[in-house]
Amino acid sequence: MRLYDEYFRELGMLVIAAIVAMILIGCGPAVRDPEVYSAEVDFMEAAAAEQVERGIAVIEEHCVCEEAFGVKGFTTESCNNLAETILVVKHRMKYHTEFMRYLGGIHEKRPPKEPPEIPDPSTLCPGGGGGDVPVVDVEDYPVDAGVDGGE
Repeated sequence: MRLYDEYFRELGMLVIAAIVAMILIGCGPAVRDPEVYSAEVDFMEAAAAEQVERGIAVIEEHCVCEEAFGVKGFTTESCNNLAETILVVKHRMKYHTEFMRYLGGIHEKRPPKEPPEIPDPSTLCPGGGGGDVPVVDVEDYPVDAGVDGGE
């Protein structure tokens, strides 16, 4: 019986030690190497910026906008979808990478609760689309997310 008591006492000590270790580890930095994590987030941001630039070039070369019922829009669903994707990435990537940095313990300031609004895809039409959203120009999308030339 004495061996049995010692076994459970040691097991109890191990469980307590494991719980204390988990608590202490959980209170440390959220990522192992903040510099590496930050570099990965910077890379994703730069890659997204470059894809925005390339997507706008595709729209300018291959997509057509027409006006119907006083509203300007793309003539194909694929061009409209590409424009929508470009605008989501352009207007939300920085917001999401800042959240990644915050959740990873790199930044202490929490980004706003509400993400930025996404303009209507027709804003990428030559001359802009309908609504109050400004026309988007390729110069608005420099590839400068921390990497020279986006490479």
